[in-house]
Amino acid sequence: MRDVRFGGLTTSVSAGTSFFDEKLNREIEEGRITKGTVDRYSIIVMAGIASEGMCYERAEGGASDEEALVQFLRSINPEKGGAREFDMERVKEQARLGVGNAAKLLKEHEGSWRALIEVMKKGGDLGDCIIAIEGEGKI
Repeated sequence: MRDVRFGGLTTSVSAGTSFFDEKLNREIEEGRITKGTVDRYSIIVMAGIASEGMCYERAEGGASDEEALVQFLRSINPEKGGAREFDMERVKEQARLGVGNAAKLLKEHEGSWRALIEVMKKGGDLGDCIIAIEGEGKI
């Protein structure tokens, strides 16, 4: 994929996941992050790992995504009322949930996913990727 962060060079690796989620941002500002938001974030961050695993039966990339998820989950300070902190066992559980749900969504939207893979193989930029996904009209 061509990436301006790397001088427009074509790379075969991803530089991690970047996105903006208005709801997540608002919940962080309010200091109260819901389980649904944590689940959604986990799915988004782990989707690349799920995709790689589905394509190649293993995932070698995604270290920056895994680290982002760990840092995010470990930064959550649950308020009183029964919420538990994210210890490493719970982080691993959340990561598995994210990968599993991401894989399910990729299968449900396989046409868009396959179109995205083809564009990425050809070195498409972000705009090309968006057009491929939206061109399928399934996401």
